[in-house]
Amino acid sequence: MLRNNNEGLRPPKGDYRHYSSKAYFTHLPNQTQFQQGYLGVQPSKVCGIFHLRYSDDNPLKVEEIELIFKGKVSVKWPQKTEAGTSVTLRGINKFVRLTKQLWSSPTQGNFESITKLDLPFEFGIPEVSPTSIPFIEAELSTVGKINYSIKARIHRKSMIKKSSNKIVELWININRYILLPPIQNYEILPMIKKSEMIECQATLNQTIFDINSGIINVPIKFTLFDMRTIVKKVVIKLKQYTRLKIDNLAKINSNYIARHEVYGNQILVNPDSPNEFLIKMQIDLSKCDRFNGFGRVGYKVGPFGLLRCGCNTHFIDIYHKIKVVINLGKASVSCVNFEKEITIRNLVPPNDDNINFELERRIEGNIQYRAQNQWDYEIDEISGDELPEYLSN
Repeated sequence: MLRNNNEGLRPPKGDYRHYSSKAYFTHLPNQTQFQQGYLGVQPSKVCGIFHLRYSDDNPLKVEEIELIFKGKVSVKWPQKTEAGTSVTLRGINKFVRLTKQLWSSPTQGNFESITKLDLPFEFGIPEVSPTSIPFIEAELSTVGKINYSIKARIHRKSMIKKSSNKIVELWININRYILLPPIQNYEILPMIKKSEMIECQATLNQTIFDINSGIINVPIKFTLFDMRTIVKKVVIKLKQYTRLKIDNLAKINSNYIARHEVYGNQILVNPDSPNEFLIKMQIDLSKCDRFNGFGRVGYKVGPFGLLRCGCNTHFIDIYHKIKVVINLGKASVSCVNFEKEITIRNLVPPNDDNINFELERRIEGNIQYRAQNQWDYEIDEISGDELPEYLSN
């Protein structure tokens, strides 16, 4: 991002849908984003400044400047008909469109010559607005996205016609947040699976994680009853499910986002019990691949999909599961699986003084946020693309 003189940060050219070097948006001074406030927890708004910069010998003749804040969700995918032909299903919902007059000529119908203009603006974000979901693209032209933009429509004088509109439009990110009060007297309920050869215990002491800094810790303990059994590898994987919806039709895609694996010779033996093994597994969400801006991928850590914030909207649902796989050397049981749905969201920083009042209100109202600790498990691995039960309802 660029900063000119005393202006706020200026988004790069790639974030614009319609770009102009002489008419552009910046953040407010000392801010790094247009959204102010934690949407979903407290009133939130979009704030910034719109600038015009033209030379004295070639000013812009303007009658009016209108600003529009809009949000849209759209999905599409190919679908086979009963006749065997292929059609493209499309769904669009323009869920927010707010308009305001940012500037107008003092004399109605007159075009003023403008060389420099700085116009602060502010829009309240409707409480029900979903979080931004960058471009989702899967096989066979399956596409989904939730995006927001701020658009300036400049009613200017034209050499050819009486007037024309100059458009400057910028894509912006909007994030929803959730607020978690401290959880006291929390009872950890590990998942235990026992067979003739092995007893496994996996623990997940929370199920809600911050997409930006969350760390998923999964301590695993297992006991071998038959010492001839070989533990080849222990793996934890984060899987993301995306469901695109139009009416009663749905298109589901899934992909792995991250994984952590440990081989058998790296697993620690409990010194007090030679047939008991301990391993601490971890996935750091801050190191997962993600979109950085609009269409520009950040850093890569492996051949995985891009992590997206969980959501549940009219056209797009995004869910996540953490999966634990223990690969054994016995041919009779190839692996033991544990599976658990988790929530990945934007969390309000716990030390933010601006939301302490909301935290106290929720605690006084006995609003509890507790992890659901019942794990799902199975013996033998399911196929990677099989739809989990909670998405098939």
